[in-house]
Amino acid sequence: MSPTRAAARLFARRARLAPRHARRQLSAFPLSMTKVVCTLGPATETAEGVQALCDEGLSCARLNFSHVGDYSEPAAKLALVRAAKGEHARLEGSKDAAGSRFPNLRAVLLDTKGPEVRTGTLPGGVESFTIGDGMEVVCTFDDVSGDAAPADGAARVRLHVDYESLPQTVSPGSQILLDDGLISLRVTDVGTTSVTAIAENAGPIKARKGVNLPGSILDLPALTSKDKEDLAWAVQSGADYVALSFVRSAGNVRSCRAFLERCRATADDRVPLIISKIENQEGVDNFEEILAASDGIMVARGDLGVEIDYAKVFAAQRDMVNACNRTGKPVIVATQMLDSMMRQPRPTRAEVTDVAAAVLDGADAVMLSGETAAGKYPIEALKAMKHIVAEADAILDARRAHSPPRTAVDPLGDVELDAVALSACRAADSLDAKIITCITTSGQLARAIARHRPSRPVVAFCYSAEVGRQLTLLRAVTPILLDAGAAEMDPFRSDTSMGKLRAESIRTCRELGYVADGDRVVSVDRSTGKAHDAFALSNTLKVYTVSADGA
Repeated sequence: MSPTRAAARLFARRARLAPRHARRQLSAFPLSMTKVVCTLGPATETAEGVQALCDEGLSCARLNFSHVGDYSEPAAKLALVRAAKGEHARLEGSKDAAGSRFPNLRAVLLDTKGPEVRTGTLPGGVESFTIGDGMEVVCTFDDVSGDAAPADGAARVRLHVDYESLPQTVSPGSQILLDDGLISLRVTDVGTTSVTAIAENAGPIKARKGVNLPGSILDLPALTSKDKEDLAWAVQSGADYVALSFVRSAGNVRSCRAFLERCRATADDRVPLIISKIENQEGVDNFEEILAASDGIMVARGDLGVEIDYAKVFAAQRDMVNACNRTGKPVIVATQMLDSMMRQPRPTRAEVTDVAAAVLDGADAVMLSGETAAGKYPIEALKAMKHIVAEADAILDARRAHSPPRTAVDPLGDVELDAVALSACRAADSLDAKIITCITTSGQLARAIARHRPSRPVVAFCYSAEVGRQLTLLRAVTPILLDAGAAEMDPFRSDTSMGKLRAESIRTCRELGYVADGDRVVSVDRSTGKAHDAFALSNTLKVYTVSADGA
């Protein structure tokens, strides 16, 4: 049976088995499998805009720090995300001003500017000029603002490039790309302080536009002074993830992690997880070591498509996604996924195929950039993304329910935890369970389950918002705060009953509409042994059939 037909039969069967009222609940509050990251910007940076994104399925809000100078702007965006109503607003007994019993658990990702090469002030201080086909362009670190403004049809021009080591980086025959590859220069001569190149095509150039050196190894620091200031703000503000730009080696990631650790006020402060952005050939070449040092990966196809042959981007994307699936680390596929929706209310067929292919390949999350930051149709773009993702997820999860994942997962060092996590996924498939629940204090258990790519949603009950938000990029995982306010529900007390915590978790799932009477739930938890036990730690898997008379 084809995966598409299997998906249709599986979901039709679920619809027939569920009571009519339950079907309405579940369609109203769907659990996300593949996640969506949305960039905040002028089109969405209001309370109404952020709430609309949250209502339509935003899992993680991206704050782009490429042009941030005043931290009041990102602070305001972060506050809007934290204040937006989340899933908890559906529960009875709401307490806070946002209408939730708990804060919502949508994450905030700070995307660093990173070390990059750009053009500087143009000759004559003009805003732009046209580089003609065949024009001789002298790239130099010197200030050229005092040069005469280029005349139409000029044969030669000097262009400031803010990379002093350019002559030591390129050689005759090397390619220099300006403004995201719109203008191509071919190096003809390398001097002591400048590089001479010939323009291979015509086009306008402005100040502060990006310069790419495909195939070259750049002499740039892992973190710029701006990056360090931004990372310190991320720690102090409680950002959940940082996207580290232009990662070229594992050493870059280690430098970032060491700096984040130094920014902690106390040893108990939680630091952001590091998502390494792969944007050039060096990052692709060193991917395995970068992955090992990182908490997750972003396939940043914008610069990657300029730095390497664009015809090889799809293969690099698939290889990186497969490697992340193998190691159980989240991977985001980003850049121009629904780019046309910055101007049009519907995506192109090619964009639909691109998003679906990323999901079917195994992406944990897909990202909207300009579409939600500055586009004309930000909410429509998110709705379209969610619609495409849901269709692809249905095919993918039906396929996984009937056959093992295409990519084998590397075993965890904790073999007992790994075995229980894998068993939970298999039990959910064989029993046609509605969801998998887990109770986790650190997030480790939820990560162990997610790395096996379950075909059923995983509801991870946490005791801290910080832990929950750092689970939001994991495919299939929905973090929920467990109401552990009462002493007998405190997970850190030795006399706490895990049975009460499990019952509370299932009652919460019923309140949220995730399950209804007659649904099966696979529940997983870890607990420390009591004084009379002959073990220090137990990993428990239980199966429940939801009933109004019981859970």
